[in-house]
Amino acid sequence: MPAGGVTEWAGWSFTNDDFFTAAAPGRGREGNVRSRNVFAVADADEWDDKALGAGEFDSTLISEAVKLNGAKSLRVDFVSDYLVDGPQSGQVLAS
Repeated sequence: MPAGGVTEWAGWSFTNDDFFTAAAPGRGREGNVRSRNVFAVADADEWDDKALGAGEFDSTLISEAVKLNGAKSLRVDFVSDYLVDGPQSGQVLAS
């Protein structure tokens, strides 16, 4: 991540619905009813609202390892609310 930008939105941030919605009123965030309590957000649009160094928003969120204890598979569920703002891409990788 380049230096600068809005500190609260540098990389992945853990936030709640009230803070997330208040950060950008009128953008429909209150409609994100699937995410409540504390959730992870990578918000390049809010981050670049303040002067920043050269480079692009590039953020990775890695969970801690999950022990399978001999199981051959594991079901992983997550909720996503991905809004593209400019030339962006997202990936979900599991290994």
